[in-house]
Amino acid sequence: MPAHSRVLDDHAAATLLTRQAALQGEAERVVRELKLPERLGELGTFEQIGSSVSGLMVWPDVDVMVRADHPSAQHIMTAMAPVMATRGIREVLYRDETGERSPSGKPSDERHYFVLRYAAVNGRVWKIDVTVWCSAALRPHRAQAEHLARALSETQRLAVLWIKGEWCERPEYPEEVGGMDVYEAVLHHHVRTPEDFERFLIQRAGGSAHRSCD
Repeated sequence: MPAHSRVLDDHAAATLLTRQAALQGEAERVVRELKLPERLGELGTFEQIGSSVSGLMVWPDVDVMVRADHPSAQHIMTAMAPVMATRGIREVLYRDETGERSPSGKPSDERHYFVLRYAAVNGRVWKIDVTVWCSAALRPHRAQAEHLARALSETQRLAVLWIKGEWCERPEYPEEVGGMDVYEAVLHHHVRTPEDFERFLIQRAGGSAHRSCD
């Protein structure tokens, strides 16, 4: 069972906020270094999403996406080629998630998905997730990130940064437990500490967690 909840002191809170601000600023530089809006914008509507927009960064990770109108694999690879050839790119993983491989099984969620590992000019290695949707339809991701940036109180914001900061070091993160789980717990279940979050996950797994509003 989780231990008794700790208290976040002023020094730890300031450290979380300073790290977040530094990562968010660096994320913007990484996007510019790779010229992602210009290069991926050739495919459709480019959007930066995730914690680099919501201001909830705890590790060097940037998420971007493109809403494209039935792009061909060749067109996508042509647009991605100069990104992948950029000095500092250390690894590229690619998944064709079209047809029956769609993440949800629905044609509307077909996509081409890339994960890049990039050593920025300052030497920090970044994980960059690139999703190219096979539809130009609107997606909620950008609006959700902007909503989080506006909706969280300072207490909630610190809780998210604290919990994510500890969980991003764990092997379950982000595939089994991710940022959306943290946001749900903090926004709707009054979770404020990593120990609270552990209890929330246990309750949810047992079906006993209930939703409430802040």
